[in-house]
Amino acid sequence: MSNMAWSEQELANAAKRVAESMLTSFPSPSECEHVFSDDFEHSMEILRKKSKHRVVAHKIWQRAAVILIVTILSVSTWLTVDIQARERAFQWIKEIYESITIYLFNSEDNEIDHICYEPSWIPDGFSLVDNYQDSDYCLRVYANDTGEKMFSVEYTLMQHTSMSTTAQEYSEVVKVDINGIPANLYIGNETSPEKALIWVDEANQVVFNIQGNISNEDIVHIAQSLILSIPTK
Repeated sequence: MSNMAWSEQELANAAKRVAESMLTSFPSPSECEHVFSDDFEHSMEILRKKSKHRVVAHKIWQRAAVILIVTILSVSTWLTVDIQARERAFQWIKEIYESITIYLFNSEDNEIDHICYEPSWIPDGFSLVDNYQDSDYCLRVYANDTGEKMFSVEYTLMQHTSMSTTAQEYSEVVKVDINGIPANLYIGNETSPEKALIWVDEANQVVFNIQGNISNEDIVHIAQSLILSIPTK
């Protein structure tokens, strides 16, 4: 075995030369053309949306939390002795964030596990095309026969999680009722026609999110038809 000592710079230079040698041995992009299957593309789109949703929610909550903490700390003493002032202050905070809706949960004592919901009604011509489920999260994707119309049913337990949406992504927010629970229906704009319906079932400690490029009426109907089902293994 060689006793030769290598400096960090020498090792870095050697690694760089090896990497460059490997890169030059790869074929050019034009020689690697490949058409992925529709199923693969569809699965990747689901993963992309799920990842984007989590990252955006985390970043928005971090920014909002800093300002909210400063605001609450600055008026906490005043609010403890003046109920009317407290109501006005929190209304003011809500107005500050009228362009951002944040759903944040942190329930240490949430013992609910493996809850499974599915719609008992879906529009004609639609069928389940993909399904992801674990102990506290589920994503079901439905599409029509042509694949031009799609919607997803997403729900997660209210435990160490967050959901958020920004007004920039939607042109209008409509208040609707989902079996006695208030919900927000976010209607898409010209550049992004997708809609999103979000509501929180506090009794069962579940937050729901239905998204798709279908009609407002169909999204609400789907939400109202959700029922408990047997979890898939």
